[in-house]
Amino acid sequence: MELNILSLLLKAIRGFHILGALFGTGAATLEEILYFRDIRDGKIDEWEARQLRITYKIMRWSIITLIISGVAMVAILRFKYSPAVLYDPRLVAKYIIVGIMIINAVLIQFKKIPMSIASPLSLTSWWAESILGRWRGLEASLYVIMIGYFIAVVVVGLILYNIKKLAMRPKNLP
Repeated sequence: MELNILSLLLKAIRGFHILGALFGTGAATLEEILYFRDIRDGKIDEWEARQLRITYKIMRWSIITLIISGVAMVAILRFKYSPAVLYDPRLVAKYIIVGIMIINAVLIQFKKIPMSIASPLSLTSWWAESILGRWRGLEASLYVIMIGYFIAVVVVGLILYNIKKLAMRPKNLP
């Protein structure tokens, strides 16, 4: 009976965890879309800034949800299974990426990181969390996962840089 209650609790917590990841990933993606739409005229007005602040709040609440539900899931998994389950490379990569997300958010809050670095780091981290969370059969080492993540950050950074150049381009140029 105890294991049934534990299994139900784990499913409920996992549901909140998935919702946190989905809302965070959606907010990070929407933030980039809104930002590039808003900078076309060279400035961000109050209405546009308010929309961006809403996406930041959603991301903050989502990361809090991820942390709380993640800690709860780890505790239950540790109790229900052997400690070895906690050292799965996919799970360890998620720990590291959440840590990067938290550090990035703090640096953004205190304006200690350029947005040209923070933005691709945030967007890639949210997507990586969501993908790693759903990719159950991934057979890769932590090293391979993290190299892939850092390559993705660079690629996303280059893509966002080029989108920004296009968005800021004067209208009279081809």
